[in-house]
Amino acid sequence: MPYSKPFFMNFILSDGEGNYVGLYRVKSKDDTNGTYDTRYYYLRTDASGTHINVGTNPVSRGNAVNGYFDDLETAIDELNWPDGYGGGDIDTFATRKFITYYQQHVVDTGIENTKTRYSQVYDYGIRDYLIKVEMGLIFPTYAELVANDNSSWADIDELVDHVMGIADDTTVSFRICTDLDDAIFYGENGYYDLWTHQMQDEMNYPSRIQYGSGHVSLSYEAGLDKCKEFVGKLIARYWDRTDGRVLWAADGMTGQNEAAYNYENQPYIYEQGPGVVSTEAGSGNTNLIGAGTTFLTTFNENNPIVINGERLIVTTIGSDTEMATTASVGTFTNQPYKYSGNTKVLHPTIYDYSPPSIAAFRAFMENEYETIEELNASWGESNASFAVIQPPKSGVTTPNPQTPPELLCAVFATNKGKDWWRFNNRQLKNYLSDVRQIILDNSESKVKFVLEFGSVTDIYSPLRQSLLVNEMGGLGGYSDMLKAQLGIMNSHPDLAITVDVFRSVYGGKFGTELSDDDAATQYGAANAEQVKDKLLQMAYGAIQNGATHMMVIPNHNEYYPTMLQVITAIKQYMDTYTNPVPNPGIELEYSVGQQLENPNFLLNAWKAAGGSNTTRIKMIQSSDFGFGENTSGCAYPISIYGALHTFCLHSPAIKSFGYTDAVAAGNQAVLNNYNQNYFRFLSPTHTITYPSTGDLAKSNWRIVGNSGTVYVSNVQKAGYRRVAPDPFTGYQPKENNNHPDRRYPGVEGEDSVFYLPKSDGPYTIYMTNTGTVSLQFLIDILDPGNGQNSINLKDQIISAADGEQSYVLDVSNIPNTTIPQVKLNCNRN
Repeated sequence: MPYSKPFFMNFILSDGEGNYVGLYRVKSKDDTNGTYDTRYYYLRTDASGTHINVGTNPVSRGNAVNGYFDDLETAIDELNWPDGYGGGDIDTFATRKFITYYQQHVVDTGIENTKTRYSQVYDYGIRDYLIKVEMGLIFPTYAELVANDNSSWADIDELVDHVMGIADDTTVSFRICTDLDDAIFYGENGYYDLWTHQMQDEMNYPSRIQYGSGHVSLSYEAGLDKCKEFVGKLIARYWDRTDGRVLWAADGMTGQNEAAYNYENQPYIYEQGPGVVSTEAGSGNTNLIGAGTTFLTTFNENNPIVINGERLIVTTIGSDTEMATTASVGTFTNQPYKYSGNTKVLHPTIYDYSPPSIAAFRAFMENEYETIEELNASWGESNASFAVIQPPKSGVTTPNPQTPPELLCAVFATNKGKDWWRFNNRQLKNYLSDVRQIILDNSESKVKFVLEFGSVTDIYSPLRQSLLVNEMGGLGGYSDMLKAQLGIMNSHPDLAITVDVFRSVYGGKFGTELSDDDAATQYGAANAEQVKDKLLQMAYGAIQNGATHMMVIPNHNEYYPTMLQVITAIKQYMDTYTNPVPNPGIELEYSVGQQLENPNFLLNAWKAAGGSNTTRIKMIQSSDFGFGENTSGCAYPISIYGALHTFCLHSPAIKSFGYTDAVAAGNQAVLNNYNQNYFRFLSPTHTITYPSTGDLAKSNWRIVGNSGTVYVSNVQKAGYRRVAPDPFTGYQPKENNNHPDRRYPGVEGEDSVFYLPKSDGPYTIYMTNTGTVSLQFLIDILDPGNGQNSINLKDQIISAADGEQSYVLDVSNIPNTTIPQVKLNCNRN
């Protein structure tokens, strides 16, 4: 097996003439006994420790300056430094075990109370303190960022100064939030335009997560420059103010404070109940009148909202039932669904479909493909030029909190989807690499850059852009530590997969966070003792497997004493545990392409290899996207519901368009001179799961003529659970109908009705259960013309283990009525 990716050990030597060497670590496997060997060596680097080419030597794992060393202590011994180099400061960050204390809600807790807790936790072993710094709170306008007045930093100054005064060995770290609240974009000194420069989901709603938080598009350079300017000013200020006692920093870009893309969004307007919308005569302003009830969402002054397709901005709030807005600042044709109820409703979605992002995507593709013909061959499309290509979408057109993430992730399964994913991943990586360099430039190359994620292995990770762990650290990487929720928990054994990915794919320093809120909401802790038990299970399992950093986050006052006990226990365990779990003998090789084609692939493969709470797996990730020769593998593909499924047609002549005329109103279609030599085949786009809980069902099917011609086949890419209609509006997602028919209003464009020749009968219909739960294989003749609603031909329950099932359809027995039609269905009821 080849060597693992080299990892920088944060130790640099200089020859005094502008040349540097940095210490790196590499692991290799002894195939004779299955053990792993660790070696240390020096490479030529720049002042930050980034490996550089020297002369014609390529970047390589083998060009050690002065040989290899078996352990870190020997490598950093002055006697073993490369000739002519010296002056190295031993940086123990990569191997140091420590706990960071993070008081997340300083405003709620109060600065004085936070300072009191800072002092208290020092006595429990805390030396590093994380402080959250939000760009929009420090500088509500760009003019204030430019001015950079001391008064803007007053609250952060007070917290930092207090930490510095606790003792000489304390450090501060920063979670730098470069997202902005949507109430501060407007006006002469706004940072950028919300409606065009903010990240947008696939329905073109600007991102606004958790009380309005959203991030500028990573393709809008002018906006990114302002984010980077803020990072630079923050690090420069506190590197100087603390005399170099800033330890690490992270960029919290999302509503969850992750270094990633958001994976959900929140609509701009909710159902107003009995309220009405009226316009003041002559003013051009709109008053929103609640008519005796409070508004069913929380609005603030300067918040953007959408009413009847018009973009508005709240100017004043007179009471709980009335507020005024500006005149329209433009139309917004994609009207959000109006949710009922006084609840913040978040819906899963994909980013970034903003104008800057689409323009950059087109430029990226033009650079990746030599000709538009080459791109068309890969995508299975017929674009006239790169200027007209569009990114893929899932087909979800209405915000829906029950949208299955599998449906969204399925967008990335095709060549086109993989191109879209790697473009967005490149934008994220480039931005974070720039942020890291700015941090180094303003801290004498000392402050470490940490990537924080909720997960790198769960169903939302493709949407986060957090899959390519092998490119995040080590040689050519852009971080010094990786953090996500990981550990060993009896109640959540799947969490252990992240341990294996971190310890073997990332290979560098990693850690996890321990939050009392997560223990209660995610892991089921119902009291203080259970909170402590859950968090210590996670922490001990992480430490046993190589984690050297823990971040403790008390969110609830009633659990604060419990969190002090957690800190004490973890500190003792870190200091005394010396027997890390050995490297496993079982290896699992996988690629990012496999993860994109099936977001559940890695977890299933890990389990199949024996991965569990007690069995470690050596994970080996490659950056291979696995592009196929053609995305669809089909000459005539149709995807009515985007990434939910794909039809493959023998010929476009069998589509319903030749047999129906579209009526302008509602795109309704009527029968037109129906040909009795064909029968109408109503086919399902996807299996619908009706139970509100349990696994989602999936299926593949095809219908084959007597000649062997496969007229239609269908591959379901993601499961779908039926969404109950809204009790107030009657709204339900169009995906609730898996037999769209152009004869009925609301079905636009393609439908799932096909006209097949009776002359090629009998037909065989094949059905395969591709999920994990049973489904119903059902075939009916509709409207037989004898007073019956239908004639049932097939009704069979198929389990996941049954394999492919079939039914021979004798088309000569189909009644010769006005519309001879057969309906296939495959739901889980």
